Amino acid sequence: ISVIGITDAYYQAYFRDNFKNRVTHRIFIDDDAITEELLTQMTARYVNSAFIAREEVLKWFDEGADPARVPWQFNGPGYTWPHVNLGDRECSLYPFTRRSIGHLYNGLNEKSLRYFTRAIKDQFQALCDSHLGLDRFPRLESLGQTSYVITDGKTRTQFDRLPIPPEAVSYLNAILVLWGEGTLEVQRVSNDTLISGISVNFFKELRYDYFDSLLQSGSVDTQEIALNSVRNAPIMASASARPTDSIVKEHRDQNRLAKKLKALEEWR
Repeated sequence: ISVIGITDAYYQAYFRDNFKNRVTHRIFIDDDAITEELLTQMTARYVNSAFIAREEVLKWFDEGADPARVPWQFNGPGYTWPHVNLGDRECSLYPFTRRSIGHLYNGLNEKSLRYFTRAIKDQFQALCDSHLGLDRFPRLESLGQTSYVITDGKTRTQFDRLPIPPEAVSYLNAILVLWGEGTLEVQRVSNDTLISGISVNFFKELRYDYFDSLLQSGSVDTQEIALNSVRNAPIMASASARPTDSIVKEHRDQNRLAKKLKALEEWR
């Protein structure tokens, strides 16, 4: 007996007729099985796994691979960031937010966990490349069909007045609209400051530090706010995303791997 898992699209387009004749049972998993919480937990587990040393994973596997004893290495970036509870653990979603997770899924041409994992991996790789100075975050071409244009007129006007270099505009648009709340509202949370619900430290980390005029203006909301508004924002609303002409298609250097290795050696 063989059990094969494929998508409907693959079955219709590529599954050979002589294979179809051998299929005795088909089990369909509809979209309702993919929930907000499932996507959020998958993302947290992926982020954590990226920080675990290979030796730790092998040790965990040799000891029985008990899901309850998965090694955990990453608790967050050191500033305000959304997290998800996995059992008794509080796991950071960095560099993702619940909103970005939903937008990444809704933007997929083919909505499946396989392609969602690939989208998460692409954006995490873009973050690493950004830290090495090889790329910018987020990776725009991995956003699929999702539109990230600021549509609110007042916010658009505020944004256009900021001293943002042209090459960074699309990336900041994407972060504000897909990762954040689509605004330039400034809020105070404990010892941190948020812009569009995202810590200013995140923008600084990515070298998108163009918000001094906002932070110094008198329009800053100094009211303490709960992180629940960031943490529990709905992420899988019915898709209103559509293709946008503003998606930047960057030319990828054929020697990307060599550049990465060189940058890593210099970083060490």
